[in-house]
Amino acid sequence: MKKFEEKVTHDMDSLRSAHDKAFAKMLEGNWTREELFPSKPVPEKPKPDTPPSFNPKEEKPEKDAPKIEIQEASIPDQPAPPKQEEEKPNSTLTDQSFGSAFQFQSSVYFGNEWNMVNLKATWPTMQGNPDPNKITAYWTACSNQPYDKLIAYFQAQRQLFALSDWGMYQLIEHTAKGNFKQQNNQNLFMWFNLVQMGYDVRIMYSDNQVVLTLPFDAMLYGKSYFAFGNNNYFVFDENHATSLYTYTSQHESAKKTFNLNNNTQAKYPSQWEQRTFKFNFNGKEQVVALPYIKPRVQFHASIPQTELDYYFGQPLATSFSEKLHEALDSRLAELSTEREKVRYLYALVCQSIPYKTDQDQFNHEKFCLPEEVLAYPFADCEDRTFLLNALLTELIGIETIGLNYPGHVAMAVKLKDIHNSDALIQYNGNSYVYCDPTYIGADVGMMPACYNQQRPEVLR
Repeated sequence: MKKFEEKVTHDMDSLRSAHDKAFAKMLEGNWTREELFPSKPVPEKPKPDTPPSFNPKEEKPEKDAPKIEIQEASIPDQPAPPKQEEEKPNSTLTDQSFGSAFQFQSSVYFGNEWNMVNLKATWPTMQGNPDPNKITAYWTACSNQPYDKLIAYFQAQRQLFALSDWGMYQLIEHTAKGNFKQQNNQNLFMWFNLVQMGYDVRIMYSDNQVVLTLPFDAMLYGKSYFAFGNNNYFVFDENHATSLYTYTSQHESAKKTFNLNNNTQAKYPSQWEQRTFKFNFNGKEQVVALPYIKPRVQFHASIPQTELDYYFGQPLATSFSEKLHEALDSRLAELSTEREKVRYLYALVCQSIPYKTDQDQFNHEKFCLPEEVLAYPFADCEDRTFLLNALLTELIGIETIGLNYPGHVAMAVKLKDIHNSDALIQYNGNSYVYCDPTYIGADVGMMPACYNQQRPEVLR
């Protein structure tokens, strides 16, 4: 068995070396100029400075509430992405096995104390302005390093912190910035290691700049990109040229694209903070404290902006979910019907979070994951909806759909108890009760008159 393992290792090393050499040969001369597409702004339509409000003294729920039918053919369900096996944090991992290969420096990664590898004196760098010869020489020099140990180190960190794709990129970027002062060398370092980890990342260069581009399986907003083959490659550098050179082929092992799905097991320090919610439910004042972890919120805030469906459908972190159940399960158990439980959570979100547009709060449009919403003093329509959806699906297990109107996001819930006065969204043969956490003073089933005749896009 030992001889067999040695042979397999030798064969794999030989194959990897052959792929590295073939890639270096290609880098010597196969480059083409590509124009970057300008970044797409976050889809933004004018939102009201103040949200719609329901005044029970002046308005009465309609006896025949609107029933809006959305044809299945016009908005087809998207196939669910293949379920990925999530890494679980491994508290037994240490850096001792890498001690003979690397030196370490103390660092912090999203609140976690971390032994970051120190490569300042040993890893190759590129001097001067980039060109194909220098980039090829850099790749060849890195290929002659014991980089398999470095890749093993990064994979161990991935398991230690249960990192997602975006978490892995952030960790390698953190390592690059901690070891190299020049951005060109930071980008080259990330490029080499991500390629060796199987990611289809690409280097581009201009007169004096090396730019790293990352392939994602979804559209990212606010990031320039270029299309090559079947992928869009996005640029994360702040300042870059709009016309750059890149190579025409790719390393044989670099086939993976990035996705933004979070790992629900990702490790963060247990430094819980609380947001207090005060609201009225059935004539009684309620006070509820909901928890969040600030370092995890900071990680969520680092995720590039993408489609609304992502924020509506991301699973909650396991520890966050457990805390929500601790805070709200006993209160919901006191309510006798599913509808009353939905009304309770609706009141919590609708009444307790002051409304403010993203432009007023952040100076730009920003979509937030549910735990993020708890950390910011204000929220607009889509962020209220993301939070309410998370509470309803996690704590009650009810089926929901998101509703994307021009300049507004709301949702609807599949209730067992439907009232004649409920505004309904009929989708895929099912009736969903309209539920708008930005309709201040309203209740579940009430719809602002301005949406009575509109057919929204459905978010799943």
